[in-house]
Formats: sequence, C-alpha cells, structure tokens
Amino acid sequence: MVIKIERRYVKSDYIIGIVSVDGKRFSNSLEPSASRFLHPCIPAGVYKVALYPSLKFKGYRPYVLGVPGRVGIMFHEGNEVKDTLGCILLGENSVKGKVLNSRHYVRLLVDMIRIADSSAEEVKLIII
Repeated sequence: MVIKIERRYVKSDYIIGIVSVDGKRFSNSLEPSASRFLHPCIPAGVYKVALYPSLKFKGYRPYVLGVPGRVGIMFHEGNEVKDTLGCILLGENSVKGKVLNSRHYVRLLVDMIRIADSSAEEVKLIII
C-alpha cells in the first residue's frame, strides 16, 4: 500500500497537500511549515507506516517510522495547524488553512492499513 502526499500549497505557517492511496485521491493533508521552529513538517522522502496504539487518541493511529531525528510522528485528527506538533492531519481542505471531517479520514486510513497488514502488505508513505 502506498500513501502519497503531494505538498501543494506551502504557506508561511502551514502546508496543504493532496493525499492519494494506491494512486487514488483520498483526502487533503495539513502539516506545519518547514520553518516552524519546534515542530516543523517532516522532510520529503519515503517512510514506512505502521499502526501503533495512541494513548492521546485512544486507539490505533498510523505512525510514520524512520523520520530523521524525530519519533511519534503520526497521522491523526485535527483541523488547524495548531492541532499538530509536526504530525500529519487528514481531512477536506474546504476552508483556507484548515482540514475538516478529519476523524472520518483517519478512521478510513486506519481501516485501509489494517487490511494491508492482514495480508502482510508493506505500507509506505511518499512525501513530495
């Protein structure tokens, strides 16, 4: 399974991207900008993704593994850049600088990763 984020709208404090799964459009993404001092976006590249339990979100979330110098980076719910500490938010970018219906898209992605895991399929994230 391949999750791809194409970073499209790079602003001074946030980045909006287009997310596809196995080549099909899935949602938008919201990340902090690269210039955000404490919690910037992760570098473009290829990463493994695996489901791990999250105490904060009370359930499994897709974690991005192998991010240089970082741990705990995941896809999770949120609507604004203030809701992320360097993680990736999923949703619909129908309001400038935000994503909506985030819980829905995170649940869908978790379900898709569970299906991939059940057939021992590797889950990969590509950020461009």
